[in-house]
Amino acid sequence: MKAAVITKPHGPFEFVDRPIPTPGPGQVVLKTKACGICHTDAVVKDNLWGLPYPRVPGHEVIGAVHAVGAGVKAPFNTVGKVFGVGWVGNSCGECASCIKGLRHQCSTGVITGINTDGGLSEYVLANASALVEIPDGMDPAETAPLLCAGLTVFGALRDNGLQPGSFVGIQGIGGLGSLGISMARNMGFRTVAVSTSDSKKDFALSLGAHHFVSTGAGTGVDQINAATGGNGLDAVIITAPFADAVEALLPAMAFRGVVVIVALLDRKLTIDPGMLLTKNIRIVFQTAGDAHENHEGIVFTQSFGIKPLIERFPFDKVGEAYDRMITNKVRFRSVVVFE
Repeated sequence: MKAAVITKPHGPFEFVDRPIPTPGPGQVVLKTKACGICHTDAVVKDNLWGLPYPRVPGHEVIGAVHAVGAGVKAPFNTVGKVFGVGWVGNSCGECASCIKGLRHQCSTGVITGINTDGGLSEYVLANASALVEIPDGMDPAETAPLLCAGLTVFGALRDNGLQPGSFVGIQGIGGLGSLGISMARNMGFRTVAVSTSDSKKDFALSLGAHHFVSTGAGTGVDQINAATGGNGLDAVIITAPFADAVEALLPAMAFRGVVVIVALLDRKLTIDPGMLLTKNIRIVFQTAGDAHENHEGIVFTQSFGIKPLIERFPFDKVGEAYDRMITNKVRFRSVVVFE
């Protein structure tokens, strides 16, 4: 099989021939159909976490079962059935995080494409416990980004105490933000799209935003107060990695509002703690979830016809797919397709 391998920090993708893996107990081998390219793949490409090489990146994997190891139970043992593999490649089930249901925070967890080889390969070895059930008929390329980008914003909207009718801001209208707008609208939230550019207005409204706010002229807080009738935002999901955006939106938060950050910010935050105290504002960070949460998010998107906007690349153009992602030229998610 062919695999796209990173062999050194900042190195190119190198195509190498490897034998198709043999699954051990509790494992399956998937024949890859599609794999999304995520900004977090830079962890491997640029060795941000001190990882050993070589490594095959990719944690937005869609594939069909090719081979099954001992002890794998239905439905994961059905050859030809399509599953996904996201960020969580395995978890122990016994540590404090796992016991609390936070398998994505497992103390000894396996992260797909980070500390084990990922989906930029013709075949992928995966733990059956990490497989995400994919409803029949979904396009593998359109489904792949839902395993990370989609799950992250789905969890941010679902897990932070919001109620139908809440005013929810989506800051940044890119790969995550575009999904967030459509999800928020279909969850029953009064959705406010927030961007630094007026050029995104028509697009944001077409995705389902009730209101659009441009912060480029420095009037974002006034616009948000007008859009929310003076209530302010009950929550804002920060999808673009700019600390300036977080700081600028804090005065627009409602009492007991929550700022949910799903991007790795470009610098440390500078915040007036008095503002947080007097308005009871919370700032939280949201990361990916486990296979069950991933399945829930995918079923939600399928139910409401929500799809990511993607650019497709053949496997031999994986370097181009990565470059368009890392330079913010892709609209909005790069996906490598194998068939």
